[in-house]
Amino acid sequence: MKLKKNPNADLRKNSSLYFVIGLCLMLFITWRAIEWKSYEKTNFDYQALDVNTEEDDDIPITEQINKHVKKHFRYPEIAQEMGIQGLVFTTFLIDKDGTITNIQMRGPDKNLEVEA
Repeated sequence: MKLKKNPNADLRKNSSLYFVIGLCLMLFITWRAIEWKSYEKTNFDYQALDVNTEEDDDIPITEQINKHVKKHFRYPEIAQEMGIQGLVFTTFLIDKDGTITNIQMRGPDKNLEVEA
């Protein structure tokens, strides 16, 4: 008895190709799921500041900030001993009454974050 199947419709000859395509697709989906980042959504009330460009020339704010940092901040001794270096990024929110809230720090070491 002869087989009545069409040899062009045989999926077994390309089964390894289909397997590799499916494996790559699943790998991509898994990678995207692992790398997915979700952030907390908070309600910030942003307000535009009234800044005059004429006053900016009179106040060298970056010099004042540098003087303040040099005067009040010291590199932690334990970080110096361990050879830890890096940048500490800080974000904070200034309320209407001038208090600083919602302080978040990110750095290479906890000792550097505490000093910042």
